[in-house]
Amino acid sequence: MKVRIASLLESLEAEGVGFLRYPLQVVVDLEDERNPAVPMEGTFYFLREGKKFLISGTFQGSVQLECRRCLEVFPSLLEVHIEEEGLLEATLPPSEEEIWTEDGTWLLPLEGWLDLKELVRQHTLLALPMSPLCRPECPGLEREASPEAQGDPRWAILGEYRRRLEEGSSA
Repeated sequence: MKVRIASLLESLEAEGVGFLRYPLQVVVDLEDERNPAVPMEGTFYFLREGKKFLISGTFQGSVQLECRRCLEVFPSLLEVHIEEEGLLEATLPPSEEEIWTEDGTWLLPLEGWLDLKELVRQHTLLALPMSPLCRPECPGLEREASPEAQGDPRWAILGEYRRRLEEGSSA
């Protein structure tokens, strides 16, 4: 969902404050077969002081994650916190939606558009857990005992020797 920056500024001036609350429901595409369309709901807050602006907000949605231990897919509530700041620039052409400078400053044209859906999508991707678990005590995949796990039979004599030593020291 794109919003005209000029209309946001008009709303801020109409309110007489440099602060605006903007509730939003968007469906974001996480480019994942488990999460092709994730509905996210939350509120953006716009704060302006001169040329500087701050966009913050919190969004919630349910995503399907794959447990890193057992590989089962499970639903998880995801909370996304967004906070971006930048400068409003009157000299930028309206055809430019946004520009990032070399020092990392976000510039938006006064007559341009702000893509709120893309902002939510990017922060949602960043908020996904790297190693999700379906539950903290998840045991993982059940494995059959392989010959490697049982050990090399040539070392069995040393295992027997160790067992005898331990029995002798406890007696």
